[in-house]
Amino acid sequence: MGNHFEFIPFGSGRRVCPGLLLGFANVIHPLAQLLYHFEWELPNGTNPEELDMTETHGLTAKKKENLYLIAIDYRNNEEF
Repeated sequence: MGNHFEFIPFGSGRRVCPGLLLGFANVIHPLAQLLYHFEWELPNGTNPEELDMTETHGLTAKKKENLYLIAIDYRNNEEF
């Protein structure tokens, strides 16, 4: 019990993957850039309370329904 590390993506302990931090940076940095440079809206005036945020069962936490957003560039919008 407690010795089954097959499902830990980057390993752990002495044998942890040396690319762990690089992998996180390759996900976090582009996401931060998208959040920083764009304003995000729901399409067609969708009410946020109407969104289905139910998750499906599986190896990863995936939403049952896809979330669609509209990205509005700050540089092309005079309001910002």
